[in-house]
Amino acid sequence: MLSSLSIVVPAYNEEKSLQRVIEATIPVITNLTLAYELIIVNDGSTDLTGEIAEESAKNNKSVRVIHHHRNCKMGVALLTGYRNAKYEFVAPLTGAGHVSPNELRKFVPLMQDTDIVVGTWAELPYGVSRSVFHDGRIALARLLFGPHVASAPIYMFRRELIKDISLRSVTGFINIEFVMKAQRKGYRIVTVPVTWQPRQESTSKSTNVRTILAVAFDMLKVRLSL
Repeated sequence: MLSSLSIVVPAYNEEKSLQRVIEATIPVITNLTLAYELIIVNDGSTDLTGEIAEESAKNNKSVRVIHHHRNCKMGVALLTGYRNAKYEFVAPLTGAGHVSPNELRKFVPLMQDTDIVVGTWAELPYGVSRSVFHDGRIALARLLFGPHVASAPIYMFRRELIKDISLRSVTGFINIEFVMKAQRKGYRIVTVPVTWQPRQESTSKSTNVRTILAVAFDMLKVRLSL
C-alpha cells in the first residue's frame, strides 16, 4: 500500500464518461493508499463536465476540481494537476476512461523500488484511423528521439520529479516527453503492460487534423529544446 496518491484526470467535454470514471476510480485508489486525492482538471469544457466534477467534489472531500477558463489542451491540463498535487505519488487517468483504474494495482508494488512505473499498451484494438495516427506518432517520435521511445498512456511517479523535469508539450505528447526526459536524467523506470479500453460514450478527439498537427509541433518543439 502506498503512503499517499494523487490521481489527475484532465477532462474536456467528457460529460458522458466523467461520472463513470470517477465512480470506477475512487474504490480502487481507496484500497491502494492510506491517503488520496482525485484532481479533476476541467479544461475549458463547454458541456456539463465542470458541473459533474463539482458535484463529485461536494459528495467527496477527497475530490478536487480545477477549472481552466478556456481549453488549453491535455498537456497543460495534466501539468496543472501535477503542480497542484500534494501527495507523494502521482498518476494520470483520462476523463474518457481509456485505461481502467484497476491497472494501477500493478503499479503499486513496483513503486517501492523505482521512480516511475509506465504502462505500455499490451495491444491496441483501434480502428484504422486511430491505428494509423498512433503508429505514425510513435514512428515520428522514434525518428526524432531514438528507437526506445514508447507510448505512455498511464504511469505513476514520485511527485518530486515534476520539480526537476521541464515539460514543454501542450498536447498529450507530454506523457512521452515526461518519461523520456526522466530516463535521460537517470531516473529509475519500470514498464508493465496495460489494456486499452474503447470509449463507451464519446468520440475520440485525438484523430482530428488540428490535434495531429499540434502533437507533431510539440515533438519538434521538444526536439529543438534538447
